[in-house]
Amino acid sequence: MRLRTLVVAAAGLVAGGLAGIALAAVVTDLVGLTARATAAQPPLALDVDGRVVLAATALYVLAAVALVLVATSRAFTAPAPGRVETVE
Repeated sequence: MRLRTLVVAAAGLVAGGLAGIALAAVVTDLVGLTARATAAQPPLALDVDGRVVLAATALYVLAAVALVLVATSRAFTAPAPGRVETVE
């Protein structure tokens, strides 16, 4: 259960990063257009600080691991699954 949850979190991290990069590039291109539909002077440049991205990624991973460990700490601790009882 923990492995599956961590794999989903890792896939979300990768997909979110790719979506963020794509959106940043699109927004930079759209904002660079002026009212006359010419390139802005000086031209806009996409600048990504690698240290900030790595720090945010590390914090996300730590938070995700902590949440997964807390949420699954009691999963499957019983020797056998419980029985379903009818409630009347």
